[in-house]
Amino acid sequence: MPFVINSSSNGILNLRNAYSNDWIAIRILTKNSELNIYSTKFLLPPGRTSVGEVTMKNNLMDGKLPSRLRIQWYMIRAHCPARNVNTLWTRPYYVPRDQWHYKIIRIHFDLG
Repeated sequence: MPFVINSSSNGILNLRNAYSNDWIAIRILTKNSELNIYSTKFLLPPGRTSVGEVTMKNNLMDGKLPSRLRIQWYMIRAHCPARNVNTLWTRPYYVPRDQWHYKIIRIHFDLG
């Protein structure tokens, strides 16, 4: 199912930590320079939800631009690390990259 950006040029992405005991670090990436994402990095406790807002810079989209979001995440453990969320995604990585997961989400522009 695609993520929809509506005629107001924005969309809300709901992120949920489905793990019952572990914190997770999440980040949202895109190669589409016409999209703004706020926030791009999250640290979610077990069972909690957060949102990211995706907005288009301009109402016109160039069909050549990628229209996908890449959601990356990894489990941390039961206790929240005493680190800034940005440092969880910089070297040296808190968790080895082979333990990261990702999902690609297509974007549909419903500019009505």
